[in-house]
Amino acid sequence: MNTLDDLRATLAGHADDAVGPTIDPRVHAVHARIARVRRQRRASLAGGLAAVVLIAAGAVGAITLPRHDTPSPALVAGHALPPTVDVYGFGYRLGTTAQSHPGDRRLTLKLPASGKDRVVSLVGTGLGSGSATLNYTENEPPGMDRTSGDSALDLPVPISSAKTSLTVTVTGASKTAQVGLAVYDRTDAMPPGVVGDGAVFRDRVAGKTLLAGAFGKAGQSEVSITVRGPVRNVQMVDFCRAPENAGKKVWIDVSWTGERYGLGTQCTSGTDEDAGAVGGGSPQGGFGPGRHTVTIRTVGGPGRDAKPIDVPGVRIGVAAYRLGAQTRVLGTDIADTVEANGRTWTLDRVVPLDGGRATIPAGTSPLYVGEAFRGGGTLWFAFRAADGTESHSSSFGNGAGLAAMWGDLIPIGASEKVTLHATRPEARADLLIYRPAD
Repeated sequence: MNTLDDLRATLAGHADDAVGPTIDPRVHAVHARIARVRRQRRASLAGGLAAVVLIAAGAVGAITLPRHDTPSPALVAGHALPPTVDVYGFGYRLGTTAQSHPGDRRLTLKLPASGKDRVVSLVGTGLGSGSATLNYTENEPPGMDRTSGDSALDLPVPISSAKTSLTVTVTGASKTAQVGLAVYDRTDAMPPGVVGDGAVFRDRVAGKTLLAGAFGKAGQSEVSITVRGPVRNVQMVDFCRAPENAGKKVWIDVSWTGERYGLGTQCTSGTDEDAGAVGGGSPQGGFGPGRHTVTIRTVGGPGRDAKPIDVPGVRIGVAAYRLGAQTRVLGTDIADTVEANGRTWTLDRVVPLDGGRATIPAGTSPLYVGEAFRGGGTLWFAFRAADGTESHSSSFGNGAGLAAMWGDLIPIGASEKVTLHATRPEARADLLIYRPAD
């Protein structure tokens, strides 16, 4: 699944399989990836890069920084950097650093492609009432991170593993202000949970708590777990990684005691290690007292008549999670806790789009904004920043009570006006405003 159209087609294809109107916490994070694709289009840079190049505005020439050649402890913009960090429990090690000269208004760091996931921390010193905004070089505001104050070392945020370019823009700061970037590369460290074949069902995913989980061995066509009831708000999550030459031929089917979920899901050859960070099916009313068996198996296609098959090299897994606290919005249970942009967020308020318009005022902390709706049809959301820059997102629904969410990150000090355009007059939408939980 590589494009927004692919994701929408997949979601639309499974819309009728959902049991009850519930938005999973990690749906926010999936949609945050879409938002980053939409709002933070990666720079398309010509030519290869054998090294990381730092370009500071006002500097003479360029400074070339070799990768993984950073002293320990590394000092960037006056800050001692931690040699390792973790994001949602996944480990990262310091690889590349860059800093501006005092007073520079722009810092650009070009990164070659990496075979591993990576994150970046924004560093600032002497910004005072000014600010430093991090973004992909060729993208529009508002940016993916912003910091201010006399001294700041921000939490790391995920960035592209493809060849890319990052830019920090300084505004309103003194001539002594200095900014920097610290890029960390993924290590093998995994968060607590059930681990198998380079993937993990984390013990906690946003507000979800792992009840049981298991991965099969290579080629194993069926895996089962046991969940002890009663548990009311429970969700099943599946995992399937097939060899590239077999991925389009392999489907998976998940069932639990007395009930079968869906009509099958196509297996992928992807390498996403965060297996628990996806949505899944839920039994109506949860599980009652006693033991309940949840089973995943490989099948030869979609539909209830699909036959089990054996696939050499395939890896499957299944987990059950207890859902966290939720808030009812437009007939849908919305997770109070979500994950996005490397952080955990807590629902702060719901803002109705009265008359199709609303304003999100600037704040002293970043905000994560989702959109819940009902009424069906297609809805377009226009986000206009204070500087006039506008971006768009779209959502679709299948009738009253169903909803979807696309996330937008609003950095510190940024405000946005939101306008709703709907294809059906009965459609309604609310904005979900999340604040950092960490």
